[in-house]
Amino acid sequence: MAFLRGKKFYLIFVLLILGSYWLINFSYTKSINIPEAFNLSRMQTALISEEIINLSNQIKTGVSKVNELEEKKDYKGAFNTLSEINLKILDVRAKAFELSKDLQTMTLELNNIKAGGAEKFALASITNRVTIINHLINYTDYLSQLNSALEKRFYGKDNKDEILSLINKINAEVDAINEANEKAKADIQKFDEALK
Repeated sequence: MAFLRGKKFYLIFVLLILGSYWLINFSYTKSINIPEAFNLSRMQTALISEEIINLSNQIKTGVSKVNELEEKKDYKGAFNTLSEINLKILDVRAKAFELSKDLQTMTLELNNIKAGGAEKFALASITNRVTIINHLINYTDYLSQLNSALEKRFYGKDNKDEILSLINKINAEVDAINEANEKAKADIQKFDEALK
């Protein structure tokens, strides 16, 4: 009987060691903590950023079309296209506001992330998304100036250089928005890889 008790004790001891090993091993690998609010906002920022990129590219194409129509002196067509662009600008502004709210959530949750250093990539992604918003501010300002310049042009003012300058600035902002978005996607991918 003492022999059986010894075997039971040995079996229990081995099970405790294996259980402890399993617990320690999995508790360290599972110690990564990404708050749900961060993950949800992260997904939203990616979707919203893509919508902003698509709208910005559509506006860029529309601005080129307005310029072509204006050169052909098709002021009605240019004005109609400009009206479509103005509606898209409102959409971009609304999306930028949504993006800023989700970025705020991500930023607030950043301190709650326990991911062994991967947080720096999340912060870099957030920074690049904020850069998108900064370029959107410049971009919408240039579009507003372009609206005014085109209205003056439609009424006979010779301001072709001003219009071309604004178009070039708008295109540069769209390119900067696209670049910041690509950097943000690359940074969040690095974040994901660092979690593995």
